[in-house]
Amino acid sequence: MFKVEFTRSVKGKHPIARFRLNREECNTYCYVGCGRKDNNITYYGCNQCKGVDRNAKGCKQIHLNGTVIVNGDPSIGHKEGCKALRTAVVHAEDYKRRASKEVRVGTTTIGNARLHNHSLMLATCDEADVDETETRKSWVLKSLNSRLNKNKVMRVASITETGDLPQELK
Repeated sequence: MFKVEFTRSVKGKHPIARFRLNREECNTYCYVGCGRKDNNITYYGCNQCKGVDRNAKGCKQIHLNGTVIVNGDPSIGHKEGCKALRTAVVHAEDYKRRASKEVRVGTTTIGNARLHNHSLMLATCDEADVDETETRKSWVLKSLNSRLNKNKVMRVASITETGDLPQELK
């Protein structure tokens, strides 16, 4: 019996399914749909297969009933060139995503979000069965500031109280 764990999705309303191949590697799957006859079955497609050539056809699909995979071994049937992700990298990216969301919403500053989520990430390494040293390296690899700068382009500045254009739009 193969099981997955779920993490919150940034873009969609359905969670991301994560299947661990071993302690160091995992594949992530995004929601595709649910069964027509049986609404308990949900279909998820491999994100790494989609990353090979951006064609959804031919990517590995898993069928889930809750957290249990019901259609066989999820490590077999991927596209050629599909590479599993490092579990520590996925763990670190999840907490960086949380930190950048807290800053974008305005609930905290960049420094506080970085410290708070970094400590949470390290505290949950044992629980998530992830290598703490590799997770620390992954946290430094792509900084929180670069993630926020990338998202700055997508934000729309709010109008000032006097009705003038904000400084960043002039």
